[in-house]
Amino acid sequence: MEKGKIEAKQDDICQFLLKRFDLNPIGIKEKVRQLTNLEILNVTLKYF
Repeated sequence: MEKGKIEAKQDDICQFLLKRFDLNPIGIKEKVRQLTNLEILNVTLKYF
């Protein structure tokens, strides 16, 4: 279940970057997928 939460947060970050900065998330998505700590993902989203 935690894996699903992590993937959802990763997707949220990629969607934000795409909408806010019009970035193609291919390279960025790979980097975001490397973030697997749920706490770090939550803090990251907090600043968006």
